[in-house]
Amino acid sequence: MSIRYLREARDELAAAVLWYEQQETLLGDDFLREVQAAEAWLSETPRACALWPGIREARAIRRCVLPRFPYCLAYELHDEEIVILAVAHTSRRPLYWIERSE
Repeated sequence: MSIRYLREARDELAAAVLWYEQQETLLGDDFLREVQAAEAWLSETPRACALWPGIREARAIRRCVLPRFPYCLAYELHDEEIVILAVAHTSRRPLYWIERSE
């Protein structure tokens, strides 16, 4: 399956990479590689991640938790496409991105 980021999610990804890079040289690259690994896994197994807890099942928003960093990818499945709604920190502003869902 192909993967598409909403503009806001792409901006969140860029901001997180920059923040990690400012913390330690190459840490931003590590974060980006982890996101890319998650993308590759999702494209092969898009339904493997659990539905986001607390959201109506009809919306079918899933979350892919990154193993090393406190972030997850909030996404929906549309035909043959994975749409990333948010690159969300797991401890900040829960569900701030929910209105991005179609």
